[in-house]
Amino acid sequence: MIRRLLEEERGAYAVPAIYVTVSLLSLLLVLYLISRYWIGVLQEDIQTKLDMSNFACYPNLNIENLANTASIALEEVEARKTFELMLARQLEVDERIMRPQSNSPIQQLHIDTFRIYRSNEVPVTLSGGRRILHSPAIESQITVLVRIPFTDRTIPFTFRSVTDLPKTP
Repeated sequence: MIRRLLEEERGAYAVPAIYVTVSLLSLLLVLYLISRYWIGVLQEDIQTKLDMSNFACYPNLNIENLANTASIALEEVEARKTFELMLARQLEVDERIMRPQSNSPIQQLHIDTFRIYRSNEVPVTLSGGRRILHSPAIESQITVLVRIPFTDRTIPFTFRSVTDLPKTP
């Protein structure tokens, strides 16, 4: 087909048009693949920062008192404050309104769940039945609205972290 177009005069316009079309499609494919890669890296980064924010709560918790309901109330409030502060700092959002401070791909952040499972509450099956806890743990879930590169679209992503509290010697 291309050979016939080259031999006729009409082919003088068709062949460059084919090259331009293939080039534009290749460029669009490259942009799509870059966006997909970028989203994957961003998701992994946010998940890691969520896990680290859970770990930052450990100094606020007295592991021995996790079975005592009265003493955990104040510790839970302090742990949540620490969690929110660390998450906001790591994701570079304003901790008061959970909005980005700079030209960040994160457009909005919402904390859906923050819960501390005490010794007297385990074993417990978490929602969705994906994991059974056998020791005290912290569960958190956030929803992040992310701006996709090369487009004006934003997509919500949900991240969940469950970290077991360290064992006491």
